[in-house]
Formats: sequence, C-alpha cells, structure tokens
Amino acid sequence: APVTNIRMGWSPPEFESNDLNNNNVNPRVSSKARIFFEGGALKIHELAEQTGLTADTIRYYEKEGLLDHRHLTRDRNNYRNYTGDAVARLALIKKLQSVGFSLAELRETLNEPVGDPATNRRVIEQIRNKIDEIKRKKEEYDRILDTLAWMLEYRLASVNDPKKAESLLRQRRAETPARREDARDRRAHEATGREY
Repeated sequence: APVTNIRMGWSPPEFESNDLNNNNVNPRVSSKARIFFEGGALKIHELAEQTGLTADTIRYYEKEGLLDHRHLTRDRNNYRNYTGDAVARLALIKKLQSVGFSLAELRETLNEPVGDPATNRRVIEQIRNKIDEIKRKKEEYDRILDTLAWMLEYRLASVNDPKKAESLLRQRRAETPARREDARDRRAHEATGREY
C-alpha cells in the first residue's frame, strides 16, 4: 500500500516515500523503519539503531531544536515516540555536519522558510556560502588525490620498473603547478569519459 500522510519536508532522496514503495531505500533502513514511515513509531533506542547515533546525541539534537513536533511526540508516560520524519532528518543532519555545518547553521538552514524576508535572505546567502565552501574543499581534495595517485604510481614503479620511476620523478620535478593542474584536469576528464 502506498505511504500516505507523511510530511517528508527536507528529506534526502533515499528516504522519499516513493523509494520506500519501490524498495529503493538505503539498506540500513530496516522493516522497523518501514513501519515507522508508514505511520508507526519508534522508541529512542530503535531510532538510534536505525541512524547509527547514540540516544544521547538524538536527545541533544532535540534540545538544540533540530527535532521538533514533526519528528516526535510524547506518550502518556512522557516517553518519546519518533515519527517517520525523524530518520530522514537525522540522516540529513549527519550529511550536513560531515561537510562542515555547525549546529547553529543547521538550525537556521533546516527550519521551514518563514515570512520574514530578512531571515530568508540570510539563510539563502548562508546556503550559497556553504555551496562555495564545499566546492573549494572538493577542489582541494582533488589535488590531494592527484598527489596520492602520483605517489602510488611512483612507489609501484620503484619496485617493478626503476627506470619508469626515475622518469616519473624527472617529469614531476619539471612540472609547474599550472601544468600539474592541467594534467590533473585532463586525467579527470579521461576518467569520466568526457572529451577534454
């Protein structure tokens, strides 16, 4: 039966309701999580198991305002019952933290858009800045990967083909940073099958 009445909000793609129906969901999302998405509820230890977070971390996120009425309710004994949005929200929080979002940035970015134009402009600018920052980090990682790939090639050649190793070393010393960057870009295009 289709999943109904779920407000996914800011859910990452792997947790969209259509994916649940088509069995395209992340393998870590078990049958308990499927019940959870279909209107059931999970206790905090079950949610911790699904997300790989500790119960204390989940409580902390709640205290910091990253989980709200869309993500949990309280029963008569004041136990937390987490809704389907909580798994998706926590997955997104983990992903955004991994690329450098602070808790304060997460609070502003993940809050639903409000009517205040100044607040919306600030959040839009913050998101744009994060995109630029992530692109810069990606370029830095690409350069590091290029260096490590060369080091690996050189080490392997040192063992299997010393003449090739000497040639690689001479070539590397002769390259300017600009030529090295150009060579890296050419290899990247070749690796993806695009014309350079």
